Amino acid sequence: MDPSTLVDQRFGPRPFRVCVENVGDFVTVTGDDPERWIGAAPPGFVAAALFVVAPDLLGQFTDRSVIHGEQTFTWHRPLSVGTDVEVSGTVSRVRERGGVNFVNFDLEVNGPDGSLAEGSAMFLVSGDSTAMSGVDEIPEPSPLDDGNPGPGQVSASRADLIRYAAATRDWNPIHWDHDAAVAAISHLPQVLASALVEVAACDPHALDLAAGSFRDLTRVALSEPTWWAELLVINENEVRRVLGLLIETLDGWSAALGEGALDRLSGRLREARHLRRAMAPPVVAVGVVLEDRPGELGAVGRALAVSGVDVRDLQLRHGPHGGGGVLTLSVRPGEAEALRVALAAEGFELEG
Repeated sequence: MDPSTLVDQRFGPRPFRVCVENVGDFVTVTGDDPERWIGAAPPGFVAAALFVVAPDLLGQFTDRSVIHGEQTFTWHRPLSVGTDVEVSGTVSRVRERGGVNFVNFDLEVNGPDGSLAEGSAMFLVSGDSTAMSGVDEIPEPSPLDDGNPGPGQVSASRADLIRYAAATRDWNPIHWDHDAAVAAISHLPQVLASALVEVAACDPHALDLAAGSFRDLTRVALSEPTWWAELLVINENEVRRVLGLLIETLDGWSAALGEGALDRLSGRLREARHLRRAMAPPVVAVGVVLEDRPGELGAVGRALAVSGVDVRDLQLRHGPHGGGGVLTLSVRPGEAEALRVALAAEGFELEG
């Protein structure tokens, strides 16, 4: 079936009960506090409502590969436990890019007193391109392999992700397909970092101004090119899918900029910040002003030894005209004050 023929087609309504069992399963697999969600479901539970009706749409694509992309939701009232709701979905838009169809699916969740929530999800549906042949398949890790996280880190195996899929009814292949996951979190950043350097190099003076944030963002562009080219070709289909999703996402940013839509831009920036913060343990940043003189980093080292803090991350921002700069040290929240005291004792000026 041509996905474009589904525009304006409505699926549902289908009944769905916000019951104790479903909410409990969702809270468990997402690691939330069950004591917080007794009378109402967590906001993210609306994803479970999406997949009450989404299978009706996805059933149209049994001969194609499908990946669930970005999704956004708006809540009008809490999803109270015990509420019976009706869920409907409508295909609002279909666009084709690079052999991938981007299908926008609008969601409506209605209760006895009217609308409870609404939202939109994007599904990437493969086109007519054929899969590569003649390349060796990369073995997938064990379903129970969680990557051996270290102290203070949280990881998930494919089995954990499949349990999440079961709780939300979100059967996105990225939950169990290693190639799809690696394309999103490893291969795409490699291509993006290289592309950002290419774009910056179009301005002969831009790279001269590149500071810490740009250098950190493009660090992987220093990787060995021959090896990476082979990896990208082996996983071509999945890499092209996530590149298409990136292009679609960037088009959304461009449209919001062109319309001067401050609310939309702020909302997307806030959401990205929220998601990024959730990727790592909470930290507090301590900025240290460095003078252009020998021994500054040694004095910082002494302060670190005296305070005994655990440095989670660091970044050096050079002065705009050469000489000195600001060293930002990220530490656990309870350790920041001890570090500030030790740095002050070494005579440092602290930023902020």
